[in-house]
Amino acid sequence: MLHYTSKVQDEAQRFANANIASVFSHLGFPLRFIVVELDNNASIDPVSSPVSIAPVEVVIRALRDAQQLLATTGAVSAIDRVHTALHGYLKWVCEQAGNMPASKDPSMTELFKAVVKHPKLSTAASHSEKIERILKAFAAALDAVNQVRNRGSMAHANEALVDEADALLVVNAARTILRYLDDRLK
Repeated sequence: MLHYTSKVQDEAQRFANANIASVFSHLGFPLRFIVVELDNNASIDPVSSPVSIAPVEVVIRALRDAQQLLATTGAVSAIDRVHTALHGYLKWVCEQAGNMPASKDPSMTELFKAVVKHPKLSTAASHSEKIERILKAFAAALDAVNQVRNRGSMAHANEALVDEADALLVVNAARTILRYLDDRLK
């Protein structure tokens, strides 16, 4: 007989508990109870990097470095690498599309505004207005990512660094944009 004493009574948890009980029973150790405790200290993993990213060495290396820094020293250190990856990716997309901004050294925001004109980013008519609003919000987020990178990260000798939660927000925002663009532009 299997009893559940868990604060989490959803279907996935019941399925997992039944599998655990089944394995133990098969090994000759029948279980009567499985006690599950909610871990309030567990953290949510950051947004993952895309897997089919541009074949640009600086983008690939910057994403690997960011992942390593997230695992070892934290998000504050990873901001610069994620920024570099996104900036390199946006440049690559613009070059591939023949749509480079006119300025000599375009900012990430300028590059993003050029990228969103890519034909593969057009969406179904029923949702295009809302997606366009989200993309405009991403442009504003990119500008903020750039400012945090320059004034609150390890990219420069900044005295006041963002805290870890805010740094993870910046990393996740940049990775979300990168992942969306990579998925849409395949």
